[in-house]
Amino acid sequence: MEPYPYDPDRAKQLLKEAGYPKGFDVNMWIVQMAAQSTETPALSTAVAGYWEEIGINVKIETYNVMAKYGDILSRKTAGVVFAYTGQKEGPPWGRAYSLLTYSKATRFPLYESTELDALVDGYLEAFTPEERDSFAEEITRNLHGEYAFAPIAAVDMVWATSDTVANYAPQSAAIRYYEYLTHGKALGTFRLFEP
Repeated sequence: MEPYPYDPDRAKQLLKEAGYPKGFDVNMWIVQMAAQSTETPALSTAVAGYWEEIGINVKIETYNVMAKYGDILSRKTAGVVFAYTGQKEGPPWGRAYSLLTYSKATRFPLYESTELDALVDGYLEAFTPEERDSFAEEITRNLHGEYAFAPIAAVDMVWATSDTVANYAPQSAAIRYYEYLTHGKALGTFRLFEP
């Protein structure tokens, strides 16, 4: 899939075709979470600037996630866009179906559709890895085609280690499992248990 192109003239034309020749107003919520990137407010301001160039007037509001979680969970967010950062976990569909889009099990509903639900059902019911991969690709294509999300960047983490560290494998999850690290060369000590 190709990234969405940056084309302000085309965006203005699409707004006109959709019946918004002078643009419209939208609220952007920066929903702060404990582990969220500190760059989210600056990134949101940049996005708002691009939108304002094409006629979309953005009102940015910052909230602690718990202040708005009831509205989010109750789906009282029509007309609101979210600035959201999350960690990159595996393939693009890795968390999207469970966290953001699957109406049957979402904890943070940002986008839902019956077509997407059917694809996620297929993914969850798939018997083979090949079937899951096929559904996962369709989920990703659906989210991309519907402009459900507008990804700005995906940043990989850089990990460094040496031969003095053993039992270490880089992980993308927030839990790092550092307690399982050991010295590369035994120090003559013992462990109370084996992981």
